[in-house]
Amino acid sequence: MDNPGTRTAQVDRQAAGRLQRLLFGAGITQAISAVAALGIPDLLMDGPRSCAELAAATRTHEPTLYRVLRVLAGEGVLAQDERDDFGLTSVGNLLRSDCVGSQRASAIMKGSPWEWAAWGVFRSSVEDGQTAFRHAHGLALFDYLHGHPDAAAIFNDMMTGLTSAKCDAILRAYDFSGVGTYADVGGGHGVLMARALAAYPGMHGILFDLPSVAEGARPRLQAAGVADRCRVVGGSFLEAVPIGGDLYSLVSVLLNWEDGQAETILRACHAAMQGRGRLIVVDWLVPPGSDPHPSKYLDLQMLVLFGGRQRTEPQFADLLTRSGFKVSRVIGTPAGFSIIEAAPSPAG
Repeated sequence: MDNPGTRTAQVDRQAAGRLQRLLFGAGITQAISAVAALGIPDLLMDGPRSCAELAAATRTHEPTLYRVLRVLAGEGVLAQDERDDFGLTSVGNLLRSDCVGSQRASAIMKGSPWEWAAWGVFRSSVEDGQTAFRHAHGLALFDYLHGHPDAAAIFNDMMTGLTSAKCDAILRAYDFSGVGTYADVGGGHGVLMARALAAYPGMHGILFDLPSVAEGARPRLQAAGVADRCRVVGGSFLEAVPIGGDLYSLVSVLLNWEDGQAETILRACHAAMQGRGRLIVVDWLVPPGSDPHPSKYLDLQMLVLFGGRQRTEPQFADLLTRSGFKVSRVIGTPAGFSIIEAAPSPAG
C-alpha cells in the first residue's frame, strides 16, 4: 500500500479533486432526481432541445435549470451540443418513464425528503448499527409507506422498474419448463409474473404480496393476457405464504430484511412447499475484496432504509440451510445478479 505522505504534489491535487467529486455526490443525486421528477428525459425522447424550451415546458427558472443540466452533461447523464441544446445519453435514457427497466422512480425516490432525511442521520447507523430511517422518522420504512400513499406509490414504481430491468436476465438464465404453478413471493405489481406466464403458456401463477401492493398487479396481468392463469393473493410473508406452487421465487426480497426476519420469510416458503418443489432467490452476491461492486453500494442502502443487508454466497447458503433448504446451484447472469436455486432439505 502506498504511503500518501510520499506522493508528489501533482498526485495530491489529483487526490483532492477525486475527493471533492466524491463529496459532491449528494448534489449530483439531487440534480438527477430533480430532472427526473420534472420529466425532462421524457421531453428529450424525440431529440435535443434548448434549455429555454425545457424551462418553458417544466415551468422552471431557465438560468438555474441550465446550471443543473450543465452539470449532468458533464457527468454523462445528458449530452450538450455546440448550440447548448441538451439531449439524452444512454444513461439519461434510463430516466424516461416509458423505457424498459426505467429508473425514473428510483431517481425521484433518491431525492425525496423522506429518503434524504434518513441519509442525513447516516452516522447514527454507523454508531449503533440501527436503521437510519428509523432514527430519522421514528418508525420502519414499510410502516411509513403504509401511512404515506404518495411515498408508497414512488416506492412501488421503483421496485417495478428494478424488477423490469431483471426480467430478461432471469428468464434467459432460468428454465421454467415443466413448472405447473409458479409462485412469486413479494411479486409486487406482477412484472416478472406477467412475463413468465406469457413465455410459458402452460404455466399457472400465484402472485403474493401485501394486499395494497398485490392489487396493483391485476391491470398488468390483464394487459398481458395472463390474468386467467394467475391467482393474486394478499398477505404478509412474515406470517404465511400460499401453498400450491411447484416453483417459488424471492426476487430482491431478502436483502430488505435482517437475518432473523429473512429466515422467517424462508421458513414460511418452506412450510408452503410441503417438502417438494424448488425455490429461487434472485439477488446480488457480494464478492470478496475491496473492488467497487453494485452490491456494496446497495448494502449501505439497505442499512439506511430497511435494516437489511446484501450477502455473500456463503452467507446465503448458511441462511438457507438454517431455514430448511439445501442449495442446488448458483446461476450467474450477465446483468450481474445471481439466481440461487434451493430445495427443501430432507432434514428440514
